Amino acid sequence: MFDLVNKLIEATAVDILEPTPFIQEGVASARKRYLETGLLSKRHFGEMLSGDPTKNKKYLEWMCKRASEETRTNEYIIKLIKKFDQLVVKGAALEKDIHAYKTTEDLEKALEAPSARQALRAIKREKEKDTQKVFENDKVLIISPRTLEAMQKYGRGAKWCLTDKDYWESYVLEDKTKIYILIDKTKNKKYAIIVEEDSEYKIWDEMDHWLEYKQQNQLLNNLGISSDVLKPYTSAEWEEVKNKARYVL
Repeated sequence: MFDLVNKLIEATAVDILEPTPFIQEGVASARKRYLETGLLSKRHFGEMLSGDPTKNKKYLEWMCKRASEETRTNEYIIKLIKKFDQLVVKGAALEKDIHAYKTTEDLEKALEAPSARQALRAIKREKEKDTQKVFENDKVLIISPRTLEAMQKYGRGAKWCLTDKDYWESYVLEDKTKIYILIDKTKNKKYAIIVEEDSEYKIWDEMDHWLEYKQQNQLLNNLGISSDVLKPYTSAEWEEVKNKARYVL
C-alpha cells in the first residue's frame, strides 16, 4: 500500500515539474540547483514546490536549501513558511526577506517572538470566524465555513471527519464539495451538510450518522428550510476557498 502511495506521489511530482511557458525563473533555478544535482529527490522537490503558498514560489529556493542542508522534515519546513508568509501578508513580519533567516532555527525564533505569536493568534481567530451566513429563522441557523479553522470551531463536539485536515482537503479542494453546518436552535443540535457539484446533498448528525433521505426532508421541513438554500460552490466561491486553504497548517 505504502509503495503504491509513494509511486503516486512521485508521479505527481514529475508532472508538476514539467517545464511550462509560465514557469518562474526562481522555480527553474531551484530545480537546476537542487533537483538536477540530486540534492533533492523528485518527490521532495515536488513537496516543496506545492508547499510554497505563494503564486510565484518565492520561498522555494530557501525551502530547498534548508531541506538539503538540515535534517528537518519537509512538513516542518512547509509549516514554518506558511506561518511566515501569513505574517508577511499581514505586514507583521519582523524581517520580510526570507533569506535573512540562515537556518530554520533562525526563522523559528522569529516566529516565537511575542509580536509574531500575537499576530498569528489574531490570524487564527479571523479564520475561525470566516463563515458565510446562508439562512436563519427563529428555529435554525445555517452557515458555510470557508476555512478549515472555521469548520473545526463550529464542528467542535461533533464527530465529523470533515474537521480533519485531510478530509477537508479531499472533500472541498479535490471534490469541490460545499459544506454547511445547520444549527437547530430548538433542540440545541447541529448537523453537517455536504452539497456536491450536481447539487445533491447529504446530512449527518453530530455522531456522524448519515440521515436517510426521508429523515433529511423531515428535518428541513420541520425547521422551515427550503433545499434551494443548499447550493454547490460557484466558481468564484471555490477559488476563494482554495486560496485560503494555501495556509492550512
